[in-house]
Amino acid sequence: MKKCLDNKGYIMTEALIISGIVLAALILIYANFARINKNSNENYYFNNVNGIYALNQVATFLEEDGIDSMVEAINGYVDITNCTYATDTKYCKLLVDGANIKHLIFTYNDKYFINNSLAKNNPYNLRMYDFVKTLDDSTPNYGALLVAEFNDGYYAAIPYGYGLDIIPPKPPTSGAIGNVSGSDPTGTIQTEASGATDDSGVVVYKYLVTNISTMPDKKDERFTTSRNFTRSCGTIYYGWAIAEDPSGNRSEVYNMGSTSDGVNQYSAWGACNKSCGGGTQTRTNTCALVTTELSQSCNTQSCSYHATVTTYAGTLACSGGRTLSNGECTYYYSGNASQCGTEDCNCTCSSWHCIDKGKCHAYNPNGNGQCIDWDAEWCNINACSSSSCDTCPKSCTKTENDYRYYTCNAGDTVSGSTCYHYTCPQGGTLQGTTCYP
Repeated sequence: MKKCLDNKGYIMTEALIISGIVLAALILIYANFARINKNSNENYYFNNVNGIYALNQVATFLEEDGIDSMVEAINGYVDITNCTYATDTKYCKLLVDGANIKHLIFTYNDKYFINNSLAKNNPYNLRMYDFVKTLDDSTPNYGALLVAEFNDGYYAAIPYGYGLDIIPPKPPTSGAIGNVSGSDPTGTIQTEASGATDDSGVVVYKYLVTNISTMPDKKDERFTTSRNFTRSCGTIYYGWAIAEDPSGNRSEVYNMGSTSDGVNQYSAWGACNKSCGGGTQTRTNTCALVTTELSQSCNTQSCSYHATVTTYAGTLACSGGRTLSNGECTYYYSGNASQCGTEDCNCTCSSWHCIDKGKCHAYNPNGNGQCIDWDAEWCNINACSSSSCDTCPKSCTKTENDYRYYTCNAGDTVSGSTCYHYTCPQGGTLQGTTCYP
């Protein structure tokens, strides 16, 4: 019984494996059939004889009518179904309607442009998008293609414009405006455009800087080869680039990004770099173009100040050899009659004479210390000269306060009897009565 159950499990597993293989095969067959069917539909509905013939009739008329207006209007492609760009609009409409055309498109003989345009915005059905991806743009010497969608669901395309050089270069793929810096009022796109290609092999890059974010038209006459632009405070700059071939055909516009200058706004003043004596303080401006009024003088007041003074009494002294005694300056004159007067000098006379007012007088023999009347005889006999007792030698001690002065401690000044001591409590160097840093 157990062996029988094991066989049943094995059979079921084998059946599942076989079913999976069969299902995979069916899916593969279906995918191939769908691809074959799709290719068959494309071969049937794309570029059949009737469609190409009808489109050629329209092409012949357009070549005679002129295509300049269509070339001017083309931007990836241009829908010309309503014959707006034809000179004879009425006849054009008759042709288009007679050919049973639902949509008529004029594009470059390079499917890159129409494919790129429809990938961004496709106003038609998906079948149209599928058809333009199959366009044959390898026919040489033709500048354009005419593409038609017919009302019966068929599609056709033919080369158009023999000898017409209207295919523009592929647009740039790199380049950037970069960031503005410095105070130069002329800005420059930092990284030039590159990456554009053209059948001619030669392209020239042209640039434009605007102050709005809207992409300019590639035909804008303001595009130039110069990468410079004018700067101003509070402005945003948008960079754009195109590639131009030798025939003047221009690529689509390439966005190079944006940059900006700050608004004209000053910061607050910074701290002064000196506390006195003239310093400098600075500030900034959010606009790099502003280079004025960024610094100013500050704390211009003098750094010197009046010293603090204290006073004290000077020390009395005498000059010229005079002697200080009891606050007086004195000098002793010995034997110098010209310096001694009659009131303050003493004559040197004999011991038995006395002196009164600088003259010799007879001594009182009674010893009472008094001088008697003037006695010229005694004077002549003794130390005085024969002519006058006034000429005898004299000596005296005189008070001469003209030689008196006052001294102070080293570095201090004196005025009269007062000493002045100056200090700089806030620091600095003392010069006279002023403190300097």
